[in-house]
Amino acid sequence: MQQIDEETLTLARKIVETQFTSPLESVSQIIDKGEVNHVFVLTLIDSRKYILRINDASEEERFKKEKWCAEVTQARGVHGAKVLSTGVEQGSAFMLLEYIEGTNGTEINSTPEIWKKLGKYLKVIHSVSTAGFGENLEDIH
Repeated sequence: MQQIDEETLTLARKIVETQFTSPLESVSQIIDKGEVNHVFVLTLIDSRKYILRINDASEEERFKKEKWCAEVTQARGVHGAKVLSTGVEQGSAFMLLEYIEGTNGTEINSTPEIWKKLGKYLKVIHSVSTAGFGENLEDIH
C-alpha cells in the first residue's frame, strides 16, 4: 500500500466529517487504474467503504456533469456506483461514490457475453439526449 501524504489524509477526513457520522479508519490510494483523478478507497470505522476522486477545484463542474450522467443512465438500467456527492473542499474538487466490490475490468478475460452486455449498456448511454457536448453540465444540460 502506498503512503498517503498528510494533506490528502486531512482532505479525506474533512470530506468524511461533512458526509458521514462514522469517522475515517483508513485511506488507500488506487494506483494505475485511471488517467485523470487521484482515486482513494475510504474505509470508515464502521467498515463501510467509499471511493473518493480528487482533482483541482476547476474540475468541480466536470464532476457535476459526471454525476448527472451517472444518475440518468442508472435510472435507465445501467449499473454503476452511485455518486453520493460532489463539491470543493480545501481547494480540491471531489466526487464521493459508493464502493462496489469487484475486479477491475482490465483484469477480466473478455468473453462474448461481457461484450454483449457492454453493448447493451452503450446503447442505453447513447440514447440519453443532451443539448451539446463538453466537460461541464451546462454544456450538455
